[in-house]
Amino acid sequence: MIVVDVNVIVYLLTETPQRELARRVRERDGDWLVPPLWRHEMLNVLATLTRQDVLEASSAPTVWRNALTLLSSHEQQPDMERALLLAIEHRISAYDAQYLELAASYGVPLVSEDKKLQRMLPNRAFSMADFAASIPYDNPDA
Repeated sequence: MIVVDVNVIVYLLTETPQRELARRVRERDGDWLVPPLWRHEMLNVLATLTRQDVLEASSAPTVWRNALTLLSSHEQQPDMERALLLAIEHRISAYDAQYLELAASYGVPLVSEDKKLQRMLPNRAFSMADFAASIPYDNPDA
């Protein structure tokens, strides 16, 4: 089990250079947890990608539905007060803190391409490449 943030989800479900890496993360551990916030972030990313002509507007609803199918049953509500305290302590957004709190509460890795989180929390937040390649962790399903 791992917590993934929205960028990993987007990379998995869209034609990006990072897609294969996101697939490798999923192969290593396909039990993904997300806070309910992921839905709002995902909608925003999809809208942004269409405005930037990275994703065709006609494809965005399909990507959205695929994301819902993949993750709707994997949502877990983080402890919001703890997320707030993490945001303050680590000087990160309250959005990032929700993913971090969820990972901490389950004692699992957070996979994110957010370099700041990776630097600040090297034992909790991992890049897709590091997680997929060699970071050891206790995966009971492996």
